[in-house]
Amino acid sequence: MGENELSDECFTSRIFFSNGVFLVEGPSEVLFYHELANQLGIDLDFLNLTILSVDGISFSVYVNILNALEIPWVMRTDNDVSKLPNKDLWQYSGINRCLSLAGYESFTHSNKLISSFELLSNGSWKAVSDIVNCKGIFLSKIDLENDLVSELPGPILESLGKTSEKASVDYLQSKKAIRMRELLKGIGGDLMRLKSGEIAKPLFCLTNISSKD
Repeated sequence: MGENELSDECFTSRIFFSNGVFLVEGPSEVLFYHELANQLGIDLDFLNLTILSVDGISFSVYVNILNALEIPWVMRTDNDVSKLPNKDLWQYSGINRCLSLAGYESFTHSNKLISSFELLSNGSWKAVSDIVNCKGIFLSKIDLENDLVSELPGPILESLGKTSEKASVDYLQSKKAIRMRELLKGIGGDLMRLKSGEIAKPLFCLTNISSKD
C-alpha cells in the first residue's frame, strides 16, 4: 500500500466506530499484540479498540485520517536506520518518523555509519521515547523480534529450540507472521511477564487515552 493509497471502505469500516486505534507496521505485530492483550486481560472487543497494520511505515496517512475523525490512536514503529542512496550519510528513519508525527524537529543525517543498537546504547532511543511516548508514539528499541527476545529470552529460546538470542531473532524475522504464530502457541501465559516492560506500553496507553473520551 502506497503513501497515497488506502482501501477506503475497508479502513473506514474498521476504525470509524472504534474508541481507539493501535497502528503497527505489519501482520506479525497485529498477531502478537492481539495475543498480548488477551494475556494481559485487555478485552479489545469489549473496549472497542482496533489494532491495525499500516503495511509498512505509512503511519502519517492513517494518523491524518484518525485525527480528522477525532479517534484516539497510538503507534509503535521500528527503530530503523538507513543509508541515503549514493551518499555517505545515514538517516535516523525510525526516530525521525516518531519525531515528525509528534511535531518535533528531526535528527540531521549522520556522516558515519550508525545502527539501531548504537542508538539504544548512546541514549538516543531513551531521549526520543521520553518526549514522544506521552503523545502515544512508541519507538522500538530495535524491532519487535529483537525487543521481544530481549524481554522474554528464556521462554522464547525454549519454545523455539534455539541456543542463542540471535538465533531466535533470526528465526522469527524469517516468515514473520508464520513464525510469530508458532511462537505465540508455544509461550502461552509467559506473555504476562511482559506487563511491566516497554513492549506492553502502547496497549496500556491506548486503553488510557480511549477511556478519557
